[in-house]
Amino acid sequence: MECQASVPHGFRQPPPPRRKIAAPAIDNTPLSPLYCPSNTDEGDALLMADEREVLQNHNELRSRAVDCIHKLADVARQRHAIFTLNGMSMPRSTHLLDSASHLEKNEFTLAVVGEFSRGKSTLINVLLESHDLLPTSIKPTTAAITILRYGPIPKATVNFYSGEKTENISLEQLSEYVVADGLDGEPLRNRLTRKFAQLQAENKVDDLSYDDIDKEVKAHLESSQGVDGIREVDMWFPSPFLEDGIILVDTPGIGSVNPQHGEATRGFIHKADAVIFLINTDPVISASECNFLTFLKDYVNRFLFVVTKIDRYTDDEREESINYTRDTIVQHAGIPDPPIFPVSAKLATDGRKNNDGDMLRASGFPSFVKALNVFLIRERGQAFVRDHVMAAMGHLSDIRNSVQMELHSIQLSLGELQQKLDGTRPELEKARRTKNRIMSYIVDQERDIRELVLGSGNIDWMRISYVLREGIYEQIDGWDWDHLKQAADLVPISVRDFMSDRLQSKLDEISQRMTDVRNKVVGDSNLMVQEMNQSIGTQFIGLRIPSELDLHFEYDPRAFLADLKKVSTITVGSTLALTLGSVLLFGPAGAAVMLGGLLAGTGVHSVFRNRVKNELKEQLRQPLSDVVDTILNNINNEVITHLTDFRVRMDETLSNTIASVEDTLTSLEGQMSSAEFNTSDRLESLTQQKDVLDEVDTELSLIVGPGW
Repeated sequence: MECQASVPHGFRQPPPPRRKIAAPAIDNTPLSPLYCPSNTDEGDALLMADEREVLQNHNELRSRAVDCIHKLADVARQRHAIFTLNGMSMPRSTHLLDSASHLEKNEFTLAVVGEFSRGKSTLINVLLESHDLLPTSIKPTTAAITILRYGPIPKATVNFYSGEKTENISLEQLSEYVVADGLDGEPLRNRLTRKFAQLQAENKVDDLSYDDIDKEVKAHLESSQGVDGIREVDMWFPSPFLEDGIILVDTPGIGSVNPQHGEATRGFIHKADAVIFLINTDPVISASECNFLTFLKDYVNRFLFVVTKIDRYTDDEREESINYTRDTIVQHAGIPDPPIFPVSAKLATDGRKNNDGDMLRASGFPSFVKALNVFLIRERGQAFVRDHVMAAMGHLSDIRNSVQMELHSIQLSLGELQQKLDGTRPELEKARRTKNRIMSYIVDQERDIRELVLGSGNIDWMRISYVLREGIYEQIDGWDWDHLKQAADLVPISVRDFMSDRLQSKLDEISQRMTDVRNKVVGDSNLMVQEMNQSIGTQFIGLRIPSELDLHFEYDPRAFLADLKKVSTITVGSTLALTLGSVLLFGPAGAAVMLGGLLAGTGVHSVFRNRVKNELKEQLRQPLSDVVDTILNNINNEVITHLTDFRVRMDETLSNTIASVEDTLTSLEGQMSSAEFNTSDRLESLTQQKDVLDEVDTELSLIVGPGW
């Protein structure tokens, strides 16, 4: 077996198939589905019993965290605590309740990607237990991004590129918006083939001109009907699979004649928590799929590969096909052990319809869904819970400090308290000045890092643009028809690889500078808090101010560097996609490429091929000239956004720490000055608050502790 289309010189061929390769193990840790298609087979229930641990653990931790945050919000409400976020003051309890609400929603975005007719819509229908929810066909049909969420009532909203929308569409009407013919270019290909056959029969092939092909393309476009102007479709459906926060995205096939579809698909891959990549091994994994994986190799760690239609194979044939697919993915995506799951939508549908547990298991869907949901929990869910817990621990520190300070001070006389306050306020002002210096340092570094990213330094970026363009031109000059058919894939891959090599040292330098800046800021902030703790602690014995700010600002330089590389990849795709799509899908060059090998041996063969190459080079001239600057600008935006977010979060953390002390002192002074103030009642209230906070502290520490 081999890929349907040859892979050009300089790009790796998929390896030959081999037998008896052990199937990849999913993790030895027990798997657990968020949802598995229902059946009444007792054996299936027993099989799944041991697989629930991960899900149950995740949901338990999430529930415990939500409960802790609610308790924390209640104490914050009792104390009328104020919190500053994005420069605006709000009740701290409101912010905490918002955090608990987001944690309860627990949303995951799951994109389904693959070539046309791989069974994406069918797979989604099986997952949602609705055989006709999304339109399916043996021909390519999906013409718009479709986003599915849980909703008690089935409905849909169509969003257009113009900004307009059509709401409350019934599912029966959906096909009017998401179905179109000819998305793979087959109608145009057939039209051109008929034209060529006619000329061949009349012995007039050498009379064929580029203008003739252009006319055929225009005639085809004028006669074509389909979905136009639709950006995406939002759907709501009452499926158990979606009920626990999964957002499922059905994408048009790779290679759609609408280049905006490819742009939207790449966009969802960029932000999805996981990607289901569908592969049909009959025929074998194609060259376009190989190219797609090569281009997006920075993202494949979040891919789950699903091999469809396994019911067509014997066991031996299935093993051989899956092994071949695995080897191909390893070679093109660069991952050593890709998670591959063979499934059969037909067996799953029949098994559910006939209440046949054996058939359902044979479909592969129960195992796949278990692995999918454990993947989501481990890749996204745990980090999601941890982020909210760590933020809650920051609020806990502020609130507990306030309670402890008040507990200590309430025993003082008003005169003693005012004396303590007079000694404390200068220290708070000193801390505020230190905080401002730290923020100014970050602002200065934003300017310096911008110069590091955009400044030429020792590298002549204009020269790189020239070398890139000439290198791509040289490749195109050496291409045959098979290469030209894959130009929409191969040009971005070449540009991405070229820029990756040239940018590596620059990205390493940026990442190191970011690490240095963050380390210095966190270190200076910790020192400021320690000094504040020492000075204020002499006024209020027992006061605890957080000295582990870095705990709430975890930073992984490798992850940041990987994000910068992804920016480069997505920029290359978006910069070149529309140009390549216009040349190869909506013009005579693309039509000539479709004819391709049919022109071999004719008098117009060389003329047409050179014309296509020249047109492709001409259309790529400006995008290739712009791509370096665009990548650098986008990387700069990513870096500045990252650093700005860090500055804002650090500013808010330090400001809220200082303000919490100041507000507590001011409030306490006002309370003790009031004739209605009752020390014993207030002491009882504070003791209750302290007990709740101690309980929350213990629980949150357990959630993020070694057992996490």
